[in-house]
Amino acid sequence: MNSYLRRELFTIAVIGCALLTALFLLLPPPLAPTYTIRACLQALLLWAFVWSQLWQLRFHNRSADAVSLLPTLGTANRLTLLRGGLIAVCGGYLGLAPHAAALVPAICYSLAALLDRADGYVARRHHNITMLGSELDTRVDAIGLVVAPLVAIGYGQLHVSYLLVSVAYYLFVGGLYWRRKHGKPVLPLRPSNLRRTLAGMQMGLVAFSLWPLFDPILLQLCGAAFMLPLLAGFLVDWLVVSARLPSQTSIALRNFRLLEHLNELVMQPLLRCLLVVTLWLSLAPLLAGDAANGVSGLQYSLLLISAGLVLGVGGRICALAALLLINNYSEVTAFLTVADWWAPLLAVWVLLFGSGRFSVWQGDSSWVNRQDGA
Repeated sequence: MNSYLRRELFTIAVIGCALLTALFLLLPPPLAPTYTIRACLQALLLWAFVWSQLWQLRFHNRSADAVSLLPTLGTANRLTLLRGGLIAVCGGYLGLAPHAAALVPAICYSLAALLDRADGYVARRHHNITMLGSELDTRVDAIGLVVAPLVAIGYGQLHVSYLLVSVAYYLFVGGLYWRRKHGKPVLPLRPSNLRRTLAGMQMGLVAFSLWPLFDPILLQLCGAAFMLPLLAGFLVDWLVVSARLPSQTSIALRNFRLLEHLNELVMQPLLRCLLVVTLWLSLAPLLAGDAANGVSGLQYSLLLISAGLVLGVGGRICALAALLLINNYSEVTAFLTVADWWAPLLAVWVLLFGSGRFSVWQGDSSWVNRQDGA
């Protein structure tokens, strides 16, 4: 590693510590000066952990087909480290009461989630994709999905079971390390847009859960709906890498393609239709109350969302709109009926998997699946 790169790494460490310290000193004390000091120390420890990941990966600051290291980290990797710093600020509020934290964790983690797409875009746009950048991005994502859910659980916005998402990555990586150490085979994984989408959507959910705008019961239902496909994906990936589930044979590839075809042809359209039914059933009492007053805003919203889902016009956007509509009326429905529980679950799965076949327009899915800057 050249001296310039080493100097840059240590400069980033010092600047990060200085900025975090200044931020917590300038912010109004959440409850008392002792809490400010505690929050600052927690953030600094998390920043040190983020930086340690960078230090471990320093000899991978090159493209996969290059031999020599690049002299600087580059803009994309610096953006990833900025995300790590924002997550460290969010982690400073671990263990503090919600009113003490105000909106700082929500703002910081939301910015970190938005920048997750930006750093990859910059790397591809500048043709500066490095092994360090790819791995550091994954590790920062994993740190964020431990820290931010812990804050949200402390606020009562997510159920403690959501921590299974937080530990899944580390269990997977630890399992790979154990297999390599004991000379057991570790097979490569097939590229998957769904894997990337599931991880990105988790960050979106956690970011939403930190804002004091959403019903906790709804968020906990959404947490379960987001969590189950991700954990199932980790399980399948583990079976593949541990050679328990063949993935490279012609039969296995044909079976994977068949499952993808059935998912797109049957499951995704079925989820859309079931969401429309449960959404109307869930909000039926409110619609009955509005019937005497003519067509209401709720009815217009339901009709637009239902038309979009049935026709497959921006299915993911319609599913997100359905979730916002459910949240808006959650105090009235209070999740008392089966439809009240199933509507958000189905909305999340449409949001995750898309609208599938028989869709008029899937521009939202194209945006989710594409790699900006490629």
